[in-house]
Amino acid sequence: MLERISPHLMSTHRRGGLIQGCLIVLSVILLLAIIGGVVVFMYGRQWIANGTAAGMRALIQESDLPASEKPEINAIIDEVRDDFKAGNITLEEIGTIFADFGSSSVLATGAALQFQALYVAPSKLSDEEKAAAGITFDRLAQAISEGKVKWENLDEVLKPIAYDTGNNNIEFQKPEAVSDDELRTVIGQAQAAADAAGVPAEVVKIDLSDEFRHYIEGKLGRPLGTPPGTTPALPEPQEEPAPDAQPEP
Repeated sequence: MLERISPHLMSTHRRGGLIQGCLIVLSVILLLAIIGGVVVFMYGRQWIANGTAAGMRALIQESDLPASEKPEINAIIDEVRDDFKAGNITLEEIGTIFADFGSSSVLATGAALQFQALYVAPSKLSDEEKAAAGITFDRLAQAISEGKVKWENLDEVLKPIAYDTGNNNIEFQKPEAVSDDELRTVIGQAQAAADAAGVPAEVVKIDLSDEFRHYIEGKLGRPLGTPPGTTPALPEPQEEPAPDAQPEP
């Protein structure tokens, strides 16, 4: 099944295709774990986990995610795999993780990175314009992750490169078919959305692999590698330094 998933899903699919593509790349391991639950007891937890992780790594390698992020995301996937094999993550917890993934900051960040990789990077925009676009979409991703911009608002942002094929089926133009002016319009509308959301221009760049780890560990309520029911160790309080001794009168 995995080999049928194209790494270019995000360029031409229906409304939300950019988002759907990123969702596939980042959550296949979680979805297959849920589906695989009915056969775990037939084939074994390790078979399911190993096969799913291998397929997920192949998808990530073929994706348009930044090269620097791929090994870090793969390492997290391996941790999830190992925890699942060891029984440290249950199928119920996998379901909990996946349930809210579609509205997570991970997905917003991934979609922004994918748009930049598919449309902005190969365009004929100047280096300055591309750098500015990167900041704009980082701001938009932050606005979405904070709930200040709704996913539905992306329809208006991406409208210049979208077209209706009928039956409410919205598709996106292929990157090579998008003109520089159309791309500038999309970037401008993304900037307007981020401005309206009040996201500062000096937004801190979001790290996708860090967001991925924080999301998973946040849903589990504990760090990866920790069995269920374990309370995360709190950092020990630091002792206040003793005040300097005052000389006796």
